[in-house]
Amino acid sequence: MKRAAPIGLAASILGWTVSPLFYVALGTPFQLPIAMALMLVGTTLVASTFLLVRCLARPAAHHAGLARRIAEGVSAAIVLAFLVLMANTVFVGNSRRLGFAFTVFFGAWLFCLPLVLVRKTDLEQRLAKIPRGVSIGALALLLSVSGFYVYLFLSRPGHLI
Repeated sequence: MKRAAPIGLAASILGWTVSPLFYVALGTPFQLPIAMALMLVGTTLVASTFLLVRCLARPAAHHAGLARRIAEGVSAAIVLAFLVLMANTVFVGNSRRLGFAFTVFFGAWLFCLPLVLVRKTDLEQRLAKIPRGVSIGALALLLSVSGFYVYLFLSRPGHLI
């Protein structure tokens, strides 16, 4: 039970990391001009794969070097930029964009949860350093907000807020 909050947060971060794969599977990037879509998909898949490998690595006995931390930051920025661009491509209206983005995130979170339950990861080890109350609160807030938007998006897709 002590691992529950770090595992939930790790699944959240991994869900955010693999969310671009869901957008690609749905064909969302290909609503843009093809050259731009191919560049975005290629760059984002490399960044997402790098983050996924780093996050699912076994806990490290030593800290990662500065170059690796910078690469993680750049990769995270690429993934975030892709997600923002795809959310703006899909729907008109901020509420519908949020609803779709949280639905994709929630599906990715459910997909990633078994990955972090199977074994302890470097990401979980990093997140275990956060005070337990803070991590439980952050996880509860994240899942309740995403659950709220998923419910609204799926129950009333034409009338979201």
